[in-house]
Amino acid sequence: MINDTKSNSTLKIRNELLDSFAEELEEEIDDRRLEKILEDISDYKSNQSLDRSFYFKELFRLHHNLVTIHDWISVNKNSCCDI
Repeated sequence: MINDTKSNSTLKIRNELLDSFAEELEEEIDDRRLEKILEDISDYKSNQSLDRSFYFKELFRLHHNLVTIHDWISVNKNSCCDI
């Protein structure tokens, strides 16, 4: 029973990560398209960029922390308020 619950939790986390990654990738593609369109019609050139691999590493690290906290809250039957 405990292994089934752990397996289900692991599967849920994996699916959430994959879904999150897919959404972030879609947004990244949309952002690049929008940036290209804006560059074509404007004299402003964006020179600020964040290393993509660093961004996704941080995104997944923070997501992992969020899921860990959520699981801890669920197991301990506590409640939390996001601010």
